[in-house]
Amino acid sequence: MKRFMKKMCLTFLAVMLVLAAGAGVIWADSTTNVKISVRYGQSEARDMLKLVNAFRAGKEAWVWNPDNQTKTVYKNLKPLTYDYELEKTAMLRAAEIALYYGHNRPNGTLCFTAFEGSYYALAENIAAGYPSGESVFEGWKETNENYAGQGHRRAMLSPDYTAVGIGHVYYNGCHYWVQEFRSPTGTAPETKAVDGNQLTEIEILNSNIIGAQLTTNAKNCTVSQGASVSLPTVSTSIQTSGAWQGGWLSVKGTVNWRIGDSSVASVEGGKLNGLKEGKTTLTASFMGKSLSLPVTVKGGTSSQPGEEKPDITGTVPKITKITFNYSSAALSWNKMEGADGYVIYTLEAPNGKTVRKNVGNVSSATLKGLKTGRTYAIRIRAYQKTDGKVLYSKYSSVKKIQPALTVPGISSVKKSGTNRVNLTLKQVAGASGYEIYYSASKKGKYQKAGTIANNRTKTFVHKSTSLKKGSTACYKVRAYRVVEGKKVYSKYSPIASVLLS
Repeated sequence: MKRFMKKMCLTFLAVMLVLAAGAGVIWADSTTNVKISVRYGQSEARDMLKLVNAFRAGKEAWVWNPDNQTKTVYKNLKPLTYDYELEKTAMLRAAEIALYYGHNRPNGTLCFTAFEGSYYALAENIAAGYPSGESVFEGWKETNENYAGQGHRRAMLSPDYTAVGIGHVYYNGCHYWVQEFRSPTGTAPETKAVDGNQLTEIEILNSNIIGAQLTTNAKNCTVSQGASVSLPTVSTSIQTSGAWQGGWLSVKGTVNWRIGDSSVASVEGGKLNGLKEGKTTLTASFMGKSLSLPVTVKGGTSSQPGEEKPDITGTVPKITKITFNYSSAALSWNKMEGADGYVIYTLEAPNGKTVRKNVGNVSSATLKGLKTGRTYAIRIRAYQKTDGKVLYSKYSSVKKIQPALTVPGISSVKKSGTNRVNLTLKQVAGASGYEIYYSASKKGKYQKAGTIANNRTKTFVHKSTSLKKGSTACYKVRAYRVVEGKKVYSKYSPIASVLLS
């Protein structure tokens, strides 16, 4: 997954007064409220405060001036205070940018409308795709950027702010990070860090929603006359015009139900009620999309109509294909007659836990959230629902995979002056950074020339007195991804070289 950070959203006093008076509305449109299930990681987010304050107090506390020739060096910057009221804003914004990435909120208002309390200076940094607080902080430092690219750095080093609150969520296989800055500091007391899954409600402009769908594994509904059964489980998702990842985003929205013939059945309190023997349809609707299921109301206690299913308990499913990248795996299998669904079992070696995933009656699925460099053992088995019981087939044979980064490359290598060589990298999805290695010959000993600690910077300048006229400079690069605080590397790229004439 490519890592990326939007430019800092920074507004000064005069503009903020206008925003406070006008509520920051930039669109006039109807909105819809949806809920998304995100995993908060606020303990790690709060740990970033130490990094920010060490940055403000250290030798790296400088920024380029607009001329890109001179620097402003900060001395005696005061440490920022962690603002627990501001953290709530950062947590909400982290969930919001998972649906609509940018400094405009999903509901069309500016990011600062999420702030509570009084203030005279505000700033916001956002980022997506960085797997750890340390890696996103390094990205926000923007050490190798010029003035135009140091907006995040200026926010973290600005003497105008006294407080910071940080939010971190994991949603749909991606990490999202937000820093909120302000002055003055809020007065909310310290709270326990939120770590774990939580439903967060988000208001979104209807014009920002470009697609909606609802799906279910149910094929039909059967209920006896005078009895009630639960409504089938329906999953809802949307597509937005500003999503970082694109594709379908799982949400919990309002589903409306209706019955075709209200004399046969009714819907009330999440239940389907059988009124009289007969057939009708049950329709679920969500944001203009709908699906319908046939409903049978039985007059007696006879078993479910249909042919008897073949026994699957002695059969063995077969995984026919499996592909993977740095964090996910796609697998396919042969569909079995009589199966109502399949369960995928994923074991993280050597001593990890087994994750069980029910995927319904399909013949393919994608496993997300895998860790680069880890070995996984995957197998499946089919299940069948018969007479109120669940029967299982035998397990398939085990397939082992090890998610890995794609091999990066060097697209160009050129001499750019005395003792200087410029390299342009071919970046790869999922990388946290790159390490560049140099040698005076292709088969010689390679030494590390430097590191790029993000997945945005494509160019690298190698400066060395070894780069003399008439010599050859050879380079290779490898990508790395930070997994649980440790670097996991790709293979080395092909060697690229240049004759220093």
